[in-house]
Amino acid sequence: MTKTITLKSIVKDDKICIGIYFPYDKALIETVKSIGAIWSKTMQCWYLENTKQNFNRVYETLKGFASLDLYD
Repeated sequence: MTKTITLKSIVKDDKICIGIYFPYDKALIETVKSIGAIWSKTMQCWYLENTKQNFNRVYETLKGFASLDLYD
């Protein structure tokens, strides 16, 4: 079964961010932490500020782990 990671544009602390959503998975958690993502308890997702550099980093790092769903 293929894992799915959903990337959504979210607003966190008045900044536009990339929300990274996936079911609990230790390996994925360590991976997103390694690229600087922060856990948001209120939004129940990992996130990074939405910059082209961060999006490319997220995409390149996670594309080998699972299929990526991208939403605005």
